[in-house]
Amino acid sequence: MEKGMVGDICAVTSTVFAGMFAGGALGSNVFTMPALMKIKDTSAMRTGWKHHFLDGSRYMPRLALASIVAGSIACYLDDTDNKYYWLAGAGTMFSLIPYTMFVIIPDVNILLKDDVIEQRGEEWVRTNVDKWGKRHLVRSAVSSAAFGTYLFALLRRKSYF
Repeated sequence: MEKGMVGDICAVTSTVFAGMFAGGALGSNVFTMPALMKIKDTSAMRTGWKHHFLDGSRYMPRLALASIVAGSIACYLDDTDNKYYWLAGAGTMFSLIPYTMFVIIPDVNILLKDDVIEQRGEEWVRTNVDKWGKRHLVRSAVSSAAFGTYLFALLRRKSYF
């Protein structure tokens, strides 16, 4: 397979995976979190959030990593000034990793414990599930920016359209 074709495949792949990540993240913020926060029973709300989080945690990191790797390869293989857009998209997606690890995960680890309501109380749980939603909105915005950057890079190529 020639270098140009591999670069094209990586360019499209990085864009698709960033778009899937952004779409999943935005769906969580727009649909799932508002619905969960309307549930009056804190235990039921937390259980719903826990399943939502665990389901997302199975595929979201893979989407981010695939987008980062494919975008980085697209940057490496691109001989034009366009390469910096691939790098910017990959870097933007990469920024989600430390943000998730240091800002989001500490509270998530507590919220995932089955005895969290008994240990911290219903108000703490509700407040921190809501806080998770607001923090997750940052990931929605950042991944959407990466997706937009990748789309812009694809449009500049003109060979796809």
